[in-house]
Amino acid sequence: MRVIRTSKAAKISIMLATLVLLVLILAPWWAGRADIRLMGELFLYLALASLWNLMAGYAGLVSVGQQAYVGFGGYMLFALTIFAGFPPVVAIVGAGALVNRDVKPYALMVGVPARQVGWMSAYGEQLDLPLEGKTSTRCQYSGDEYKLTGAIVARRARASGSGDL
Repeated sequence: MRVIRTSKAAKISIMLATLVLLVLILAPWWAGRADIRLMGELFLYLALASLWNLMAGYAGLVSVGQQAYVGFGGYMLFALTIFAGFPPVVAIVGAGALVNRDVKPYALMVGVPARQVGWMSAYGEQLDLPLEGKTSTRCQYSGDEYKLTGAIVARRARASGSGDL
């Protein structure tokens, strides 16, 4: 009796997986920044989905609180890295931040518990404004004007002239 340890389909699958892995390894040489960023987002979503499956599906965990906390942390990791421009290691700490009070519009909050360290534009750019005072600045990407009055920031959109000023 002869033992067969592999099949033709398994060999083809291994060859295809190796080819895909090689293409991904060479991505910095053939893909643009946007393509690499998109691939990173897709693979991160895949990792989050796999972790969700592990926690909720295979482990039999029925409590939703833990999954919501991990899910929120994953979304915050994306937001802090992509939109706020934080380095990924700093974003991991910021993603676990606990917000225990109301947050003002455009406030940049970090830490556990969260504290305000600055202001962000609607575009995701950190604004050069003090925490309190009376001054204004423009978002370098969108051109929107942000006006600080006391401890509140209001935005005036450049294109239509509308906004919340």
